[in-house]
Amino acid sequence: MTNLKSAYPFRHWFSTIVMGSLIMFAYNALKTIYLDINSFKILMLCIIFGLLLSLPVFILNVWIYNKLIKNKKSDQTIRIILNAIAIAGVVITISLITSSITSDVMLWYSVAVVPCSFLFKVRPHNTLA
Repeated sequence: MTNLKSAYPFRHWFSTIVMGSLIMFAYNALKTIYLDINSFKILMLCIIFGLLLSLPVFILNVWIYNKLIKNKKSDQTIRIILNAIAIAGVVITISLITSSITSDVMLWYSVAVVPCSFLFKVRPHNTLA
């Protein structure tokens, strides 16, 4: 599915969507104190639609990641640039959706970007900084 060069962007993208959906799900569950099977269906829909709607940003991140790796940028620089692009992508994508919940959704996914970027190594073991 992904080669070693694009493993970090894929893992970061996927985990951000899952964590953002889980944060939003947990917030709404605490706010309403009500969970049923439909709540879990909504969580799965959030993950699926999050993955689909964020595909353009993912493709951009893979392209930029490969350029940064070739230019031998530091891991921190790569994380900062990719996080900035991901957060901008979240804001732009969700801004295209008109709804009263968009600011909450924007917040939850944006908050998930940074911690998810530290879950994985930026470079494969055999790539020098």
